[in-house]
Amino acid sequence: MTQKRYMEKHGRMFGYNGKILRIDLTKKKISTESLDKKEVLNYIGGRGIGIKKLYESKRKIDPLSPENILIFMTGPLTGFTPFSAFYNLTTKSPLTGTCLSSHSGGLFGPELKFSGFDGIILKGRSEKPCYILIDNEVEIKDASDLWGIDCKETTDILEKEHKGKVVCIGQAGENLVRFASLMNDKDRALGRGGVGAVCGSKNLKAVVVRRNKKIDAFMETKDEFKKALEIVKVKSKGLKKYGTPLVIDTTNSMGVLPTRNFNEGEFEYVENINGESLLKNLIKKKACFSCPIGCSNVTKADNIITEGPEYETLCSFGSNIGNSDIKAIIKANDLCNRFGLDTISCGNTIAFAMELSEKEMIDEKIEWGDMNTVLSLIEKIAKRDGIGDLLSQGTKRVSEKMGGKEFAIHVKGMDLPAYDPRGSIGMALSYVVSNRGACHLRSSVYAYELFTSEHDRFSYEKPKLVKELQEIMAVVDSLLLCKFGARSAYGNSFKEFERLLKMVTGMDFDTEKIGERIINLERLYNFEEGLSVKDDALPERFFTEKTSRGYLIDRTKFKKMLDEYYKLSSWKDGKPVKKIKN
Repeated sequence: MTQKRYMEKHGRMFGYNGKILRIDLTKKKISTESLDKKEVLNYIGGRGIGIKKLYESKRKIDPLSPENILIFMTGPLTGFTPFSAFYNLTTKSPLTGTCLSSHSGGLFGPELKFSGFDGIILKGRSEKPCYILIDNEVEIKDASDLWGIDCKETTDILEKEHKGKVVCIGQAGENLVRFASLMNDKDRALGRGGVGAVCGSKNLKAVVVRRNKKIDAFMETKDEFKKALEIVKVKSKGLKKYGTPLVIDTTNSMGVLPTRNFNEGEFEYVENINGESLLKNLIKKKACFSCPIGCSNVTKADNIITEGPEYETLCSFGSNIGNSDIKAIIKANDLCNRFGLDTISCGNTIAFAMELSEKEMIDEKIEWGDMNTVLSLIEKIAKRDGIGDLLSQGTKRVSEKMGGKEFAIHVKGMDLPAYDPRGSIGMALSYVVSNRGACHLRSSVYAYELFTSEHDRFSYEKPKLVKELQEIMAVVDSLLLCKFGARSAYGNSFKEFERLLKMVTGMDFDTEKIGERIINLERLYNFEEGLSVKDDALPERFFTEKTSRGYLIDRTKFKKMLDEYYKLSSWKDGKPVKKIKN
């Protein structure tokens, strides 16, 4: 089918269904609205339209109140091109108080797209546990029998009953753990910032989607996407074999692998938790929808079978808590997926508790590498039992109550991912200006500093690079492309993204301006919610404590770099001043 014939047949833009589903759980009201073409041209989809809808929603609210909204959005490429299995969720974070967008791959995103909706906007609070079923018609169904059941069992029950794809919370979300995740396809996570707790606050257990249509492909795009697949196949041999655990030997050798709550950047037992070690426990490989790479690993430890762990989890439940037992990491990964917990924040909060214990700042004895205690703590956090109730609040809140703020490793309340910024200055800047708190995916500058020779990782001349990459990633998260595919097949190029959009929608987009617009609107939302430049701050440890290699961030140079970033962004006192055209 050609683009012209598609428009004649369907009367709408290809790549979009043209409809958003709205659900008020308090009033049990279900309605639909048309997708606005102007909104599409200004924000594309996914993360972009998500922040637009969040910005227009009720403000200055508790993230766990009924007034907070959950915005599920697909993008124009979701389910249509290679590397497009993703969907996005935007809300106000209960962990950071910032705007939060999180995305996940697997199978759920394309299933939502094929259901006939581009997105779902949920608000309110159900009187009793419920789930949403989208199967030709839309229903709010009773989930009382599912409450208290973990994510994997919930998925099994709902998939068997409805033959659709499931995204759900576990006990952590039900109990409002501030870093609870939302899980799709059992082991894929909308992981960061507490989206699971927002669902729990609404008594929303799950969303089940069953496709009722398929998206026609344009004949003229067939060769284009074959070419993209061939390019990525050449570049992805290591990723295909190991998945993201491929990274860990490199970060360790470069002194940026977080170890024992970021006290060090090297782990002496890294060979026990690296990609080769993980492959010894491999059952099979797994891929997202329509992906030729299949970078995910399904692993086994004793009687536990799970998807993962990814690089971040190998660090958060490995080097950063002083653990060298790969099987214990697999078990921790499985527990977090079952309970619905972000593995980064969960592992790092436990690492912080270990250092508090070492310094005798808490009564509990939690020793480095003690995985029996760690596995017990994961369950206690999910159920908010004993010390788990304290740790369920996240590193920042624990430090405010127990002390240790100088070694509480977070930005804006979000725990740092697995790249020590003392050996990657671009990441240091990226962490502090990320609108959702510390995140490696908001610029992905680590890929340029650590895995290419193009940029000196110790240079402070990074504002322009970080700003451009942030805006590129905002577009990628709105197209909803896999970041590896976007980088390898399309070179993270605005022009390439515009060419893809033109091919799919027939419309002309200015993606560079769209990327800047999304970042600015997120930033403006945060400032209007009470954040300020004071929140663009790294943990004190990175300015005062050298790693064994002597890595340390120069406070004066860092401040100058941050000011230059604000200047390039045309922000006054760190706040956008340009009028944002919606």
